[in-house]
Amino acid sequence: MAKYHGINHNKFLLYIKEMEWRYNNRNADTFSLLIDYVLGVNN
Repeated sequence: MAKYHGINHNKFLLYIKEMEWRYNNRNADTFSLLIDYVLGVNN
């Protein structure tokens, strides 16, 4: 498989999952979502 945006093939699935997460949360404040996720805060 050729490189896509310089992404290593070992991390390609992580890249796709990140892009999916960003798309699904495109209208939300992503910084707050990440902080809540890291701290384990449930809304």
